[in-house]
Amino acid sequence: MEAGRAITPGPMREGDCPMAALRRWFWLSFKWLTIYGFVAVAAFAAVSYGLILYLAQSLPHPRDALVASGAAPIQILASDGSVLANYGPNQGDWVEYADIPPDMVNAMLAIEDRRFFSHSGLDFIGIARAAISNLRAGGITEGGSTISQQLAKNLYLTPSRTITRKLREAMLAISLEQRFSKQ
Repeated sequence: MEAGRAITPGPMREGDCPMAALRRWFWLSFKWLTIYGFVAVAAFAAVSYGLILYLAQSLPHPRDALVASGAAPIQILASDGSVLANYGPNQGDWVEYADIPPDMVNAMLAIEDRRFFSHSGLDFIGIARAAISNLRAGGITEGGSTISQQLAKNLYLTPSRTITRKLREAMLAISLEQRFSKQ
């Protein structure tokens, strides 16, 4: 190496100045990072799509929510035949949305899902808020589930805390929101 000559990244060509070699090195680096980035994004998309297809095969259809579950409700009867209490999946009649007092609706939305009428099953702001809160606390202190996700879990899924169950819950919530009105 000649004395006084700077070491440059990238190959030097005959007549090149160090800046030309540096520009070429940056351009090649940018080109390869772009190619590898595209390949990584494409691979992630393919794996995600495959996972969604795999999970979707085992999902129940949202119309099954309207069918009574196989478990029969339990009625506790008095000796005269009058009903003392009901336990089980069907503890009353369906209530029309118009019959629910607006204050009850507003109170439930304020507590459970403030953006219920503006999301399509998943609330990414709520998910991000819960993730940040859980990271700060070092454990699970709050959730980011929407009312639709809670409904999907309670109607179709088990309460197990697995990533697979959470992904299935999210897919069911989106499906429920597409098929039924918010009310």
